[in-house]
Formats: sequence, C-alpha cells, structure tokens
Amino acid sequence: AEYQDIFPVWDWQRLPGITCEYSDEPLAPGSATKGERSFVGGVSDGQFGMAAMDFARSRLSARKTWFFFDNEVVCLGAGIVCPGGLAVVTSVNQCLRKGAALFCCDGTRQVIERGERRFKGPAWVHHDGVGYVFPERGQLALKCGVETGCWQRINLEKPADEIKQEVFSLWLEHGNKPAD
Repeated sequence: AEYQDIFPVWDWQRLPGITCEYSDEPLAPGSATKGERSFVGGVSDGQFGMAAMDFARSRLSARKTWFFFDNEVVCLGAGIVCPGGLAVVTSVNQCLRKGAALFCCDGTRQVIERGERRFKGPAWVHHDGVGYVFPERGQLALKCGVETGCWQRINLEKPADEIKQEVFSLWLEHGNKPAD
C-alpha cells in the first residue's frame, strides 16, 4: 500500500525509477514525449530476471539495467549525458512515508523523521522494511515530509480539496550537464 492514493501529492518528475531533467515547474499538459531509441529488452528464467533499455529523449540519454533476484533488485545506470542546463536526477523511490528513514554515510547513522538531506555514497538508506545500497560516491538526496496536492491536478473530474500526505522520496543527483 506504499503508493495508495499518493498520486495527488506525487512529484511527477520523480516517479520511481525515472531519470529526467528536473525542474520545480509543473509539467505542462500534453508535454509527454516518447523515447527516441528502440532498444529495450528483458529476459527471465522464471525465477530471476533482467531488463535493460537504451534511453534517449530530447537532450537526455542513459543506459539503464535492472537485475531481479529473490529479495533484491539491482539497478544500474551508465552513460548519462545531458548537455542541457537543468539538473538531472534519477528517482529511486517516492512512496508514502511509514515511520522514520534511517541512513548511513561514512559509518555515521542518522534517523530522519522529517526534512531533506543530501549526502555522498557509499551509503545505505532503510525505510519501511526496504534497504537501498549505494556503493559509489554519487550525490544522494532524501526527503521525508508532508506534501500537498489535490486529485483535480491529475483528473479534472475529481474534487479540488487539498490533500496532505507524508511522503518518503529518495533520488540520485547527477548535476547539471552530466557527461557519462
């Protein structure tokens, strides 16, 4: 139930798993575009699996791969390139917050009930029974707190009443103009 009714308060530029140019501006209606490369694939033996994609849209390109095991998923990204001026991020997860988040960086553990933190890996984060491990020294961001929105933002036939939800969000920051 980690995503139950989160949609009105979701940051739609940080959907779990996406890599994008990030802006605080809301997405414009009708701004969806398809990727420019056709390579995507997956394989499974019925127990384990792998999926991969060669992604390109507008100025941003990346190669992404996911490996699925019994109780873990390994996500790899490489070749992230974007000559544009906006910051590029990869969202790890954005879900309803259930309790505190615990993160450990350089051997120092910290509990986050609310707030936003940035830190460099290697690190790990734990929230709601899920652990996230980051072996490289990438820039990570973690945010726990109340987000507001309304159903009408995403469906004009729904009520415009303000909704508040506690949200956990974790993402990688690749910076402006990442090159490989």
